[in-house]
Amino acid sequence: VWILFASALALVAFVVVRAKARRAKFAALKPPGRAMGMFEHAFDCMHHMGALVILQIVRIDGALGESTLRRALDAVQLMHPLLGVHVTGPGGIFEAEGTEPIPLRVVVRDGTERWRSEALAELHRPIPYGTHPLMRAVWLGGEDEGELLLVSNHAILDGYSMAFLVRDLLELCVTIDAGKPVEIAPPSSRIVPAVDQCLPERAHGPKPKGGPLTLIPTDAT
Repeated sequence: VWILFASALALVAFVVVRAKARRAKFAALKPPGRAMGMFEHAFDCMHHMGALVILQIVRIDGALGESTLRRALDAVQLMHPLLGVHVTGPGGIFEAEGTEPIPLRVVVRDGTERWRSEALAELHRPIPYGTHPLMRAVWLGGEDEGELLLVSNHAILDGYSMAFLVRDLLELCVTIDAGKPVEIAPPSSRIVPAVDQCLPERAHGPKPKGGPLTLIPTDAT
């Protein structure tokens, strides 16, 4: 047990040192944006090593149209600022400008167990660098039920915050399917600040209080 514990600590130390080295190497190339914190950077490095891919599987009873899900993903991306950023490269920069919509891949649901093979494939596909957001979705829809797979980089959320994201996404699907207008609170009123507000408190004043829960950042440095 102690050997396993020491090995785990050594791996974490290696990842952190490697993250700092890569961060310094690419410092001169960084465009404007928020630099990742130490833990965010370490999680991102491990994600691209295939070790930290967050996958949430949601089974939905009832028919859900692709257009409804597409609109709900676009709306939830506006609700949660961390879903609207991308990582420009291994230097570790959160950049908001130019981020693409959350990708949605639709798969024909040719059996109730098809989601297993799709989930296994998604677990071995880290989120790429570039303008790709740090999340993607796969929808396996049938006539009266389906499975939604949500894949994310652990640098922006974990299993606990994913539950809040699923809640918001399903509520948006219900609202859109009913033909009701979608109301989105401005990011400044939410717990997690927008990318340009993710600075020490002395740089932008006190953080806003109140507002509904949203994605919890793994590191706010």
